[in-house]
Amino acid sequence: MIMNYEEHLKNLRKLYYESFPEQRLHVGEQRIENPDYRPNQIVTYVSAIEGLLRSLVLWDEIATGKSSQKTYEKYEHYGFKKLFSIYLEQRSTQSKDIITDDIYRLVEYAVKYRSLILAHECTNLGQDKYHDLIDACEAFLHNLANHAGIKDP
Repeated sequence: MIMNYEEHLKNLRKLYYESFPEQRLHVGEQRIENPDYRPNQIVTYVSAIEGLLRSLVLWDEIATGKSSQKTYEKYEHYGFKKLFSIYLEQRSTQSKDIITDDIYRLVEYAVKYRSLILAHECTNLGQDKYHDLIDACEAFLHNLANHAGIKDP
């Protein structure tokens, strides 16, 4: 069965704005008390991907003699898609040299979940959603590091 992530995001948003404040507090407390909880892992993976991409883009520009602070300020609010696009351009490569289209698509959804639902609304996805998103984020992160020549510890 193919997951309809767009429909799921829409339904989660509706669930959020129909939830009572007490329900929102309960979910927030669950997430705080369980840092290894799957929603927190998606937030962390997406942040790690964006952080690595930002650093790679930043250091490619610093290598040309540009100021690290000014370069960081230029990229500090860029998100996944823009940073990945710049990285590909800087390295004169294509995304297929790093990851499959399926992994890229799942990471895009992980970013949407992180941005719209998990971080800002502090909600949950449902147990069936986490595995594919987390696996895709993990694959993307490690493939990107390998492509950039970074040895994974």
